[in-house]
Amino acid sequence: MAEFYTALLRGNMLQIGTRKIDKKKAMQRIRKGDDVYAARKSNAKKLSEALSDGQCNWRDAPHVAGGYHHYHDGGHVFRGHIFYGN
Repeated sequence: MAEFYTALLRGNMLQIGTRKIDKKKAMQRIRKGDDVYAARKSNAKKLSEALSDGQCNWRDAPHVAGGYHHYHDGGHVFRGHIFYGN
């Protein structure tokens, strides 16, 4: 089962929630413009694809030095980020 957590980017610090959320809740957060954290890169990619009806994904490099790799939905329609660990 995929592990997702709430996430909040404040400056250069990513705050990751302590409670797991399911895929449905993670998708809702992204659609609202909020961020999530996936414990695995593969789960972040799958969530990105799910937000794009399985059509594609959008992997993004950090926007600032020391930033975090992340995914967006395939068309970058939603402002939320899907950050990931390993």
